[in-house]
Amino acid sequence: SRDARRRGAAHDVPARARLGELFFLYGSAKDALAEVRPSLAKHPDDPRLLTVRAAARSRLNQAGALDDGEKAYKLAPRDEDTIAVLTGLYLKAGRKADAEALLERGITDIPDTVSLRLALAEQFQEAHESVKAEALLKQLIALQPNDPVYRIDLAHFYALSARLGDAEAVLRQGMQALPDSSAMRTALVEFLRARRGPATAEAELHILITAHPDDANLHLQLAALYSGNDQLRQAEA
Repeated sequence: SRDARRRGAAHDVPARARLGELFFLYGSAKDALAEVRPSLAKHPDDPRLLTVRAAARSRLNQAGALDDGEKAYKLAPRDEDTIAVLTGLYLKAGRKADAEALLERGITDIPDTVSLRLALAEQFQEAHESVKAEALLKQLIALQPNDPVYRIDLAHFYALSARLGDAEAVLRQGMQALPDSSAMRTALVEFLRARRGPATAEAELHILITAHPDDANLHLQLAALYSGNDQLRQAEA
């Protein structure tokens, strides 16, 4: 029936938008455009379709990308993907202030957003606004306390800022907060190796292996240290 066809067309929009996103993510902007074109002809104000077209047009350096991105944002101002695409379009156009303002507004509108905070933290780091970047990285830890990635990101930020004591403290606090996380232990050892030297890392590894004998990553890190020091028998063992 006509109603059934209309319902089918409506249901087709998110599927085509998602397929267009996948084409884009896997490097085929032309296929992304081709995928969303039929649905856009019928639904020219769908923000998901507009967002895909904006991203694809930008990659292909075609006109209309920014118009699509801004229109999509007006239609869906709380959609993280739309905000991310429009941010990228502003940055490509050299409008860094607009990009930062958009991300800040997005964080206000979507208080639990992770991706927008990461994007804004990256912008602040590039602009050498370290206080603002640090605050955002700490917010991410508060939002995702059980994910080691954000603790490691903060430690990396401190290390790049020559705040080695703060970096080590974050990693050790992370190990206490996430005692089952092999990633936290691995990150601490790698930090010690790179910033304190192989001997310090080796000493820490022996302590950690005693406490966590089944953590294969620790054994592999110790083997790598031995191998790098031409202690091949110890490495093989």
